[in-house]
Amino acid sequence: MGPEPSTNYFTNGANTRTTGLDITARYSSDFGQYGKVDWDAAVNFNHTNVKDIARTGEGTPV
Repeated sequence: MGPEPSTNYFTNGANTRTTGLDITARYSSDFGQYGKVDWDAAVNFNHTNVKDIARTGEGTPV
């Protein structure tokens, strides 16, 4: 017997807005005969607001 048939349903259940700031930096260090190192650093500050939640016809969240 094979696997049971199935169906998947996906929906965008919420309307959101994300704002923020991403900062990245790169610095190279040359150590001569010992080689070179590339340094990377990153930080981000984000905030997400839920603006609306999708609802069914009965008013319950999707």
